[in-house]
Amino acid sequence: MKDTSHLVALSERLGRELAALAASKSPLETEHREVWVRQIEREMADEYEFLGLPAHINMAAEISDDELFELLSA
Repeated sequence: MKDTSHLVALSERLGRELAALAASKSPLETEHREVWVRQIEREMADEYEFLGLPAHINMAAEISDDELFELLSA
């Protein structure tokens, strides 16, 4: 089974950063957080590639638990 702990951590970090972006209080803060979100998304894309998973998969919305298990068990 593939170790997806880094991908999970990135996904959680992205969620927190998106929430912070939505709550931005100034244009400069918004600009910085948008850069950080893009960086996290690029890092996640690299991690998907490293794990051999299709990068377009939104794990929470587009794949069942059984399909995810099958991908991770390969």
